[in-house]
Amino acid sequence: MWRVATIAGMEIDNNTVHIADKITPGILLREARRAKNLQYEEVAKQVHLSVQWIKNLEKDDYSQAPALIYVRGYLRAYARCVGLEPEEIISVFDSLALHKEFERTKALKTQSVKHREIPIIARSTRMIPASWKTISWVTLLTLVVLITIVGVCWQGKKHPISEMNSINTGGDTIEPKFTKDRPETETNTVFNTDNGK
Repeated sequence: MWRVATIAGMEIDNNTVHIADKITPGILLREARRAKNLQYEEVAKQVHLSVQWIKNLEKDDYSQAPALIYVRGYLRAYARCVGLEPEEIISVFDSLALHKEFERTKALKTQSVKHREIPIIARSTRMIPASWKTISWVTLLTLVVLITIVGVCWQGKKHPISEMNSINTGGDTIEPKFTKDRPETETNTVFNTDNGK
């Protein structure tokens, strides 16, 4: 107990001793914060954590951390912020075997997740912005117009305009009227579509 009190640079009274009369990283961090007259918000801003995380670290509650490496990093950052030696805080953390409790809690949570039934969601619940809905309708309309244009062009290739220059009316061929404007040297060809009848 004297080693921690000397390293931390503060006096620890009997009211701050927890976890089977042992000094914890949370106690040391809280007392150092109070000695520097820092509020939770100030510490949280300096170490880039939420106020709730600062409170959890002071309570030695690491249950919300995703992994043990994050807990160690948070403890080091908090220690530097309040003027404590980060490695000494980590050694206190290691000496209390709090990491074993952390790993056991995480293992229990993992097991409970493995045995839990996961409901199947038939439809996605994510929100689609209205602008995307508009864009999808415009895209669909554009696609329909393009398909229509391609269809009309394709039909036009099946029946070219040159076949329509002469019209077959039951054996009599009618010549187009624009032949007068042509020079006399050209031969006016009229297509007969009755196939030799």
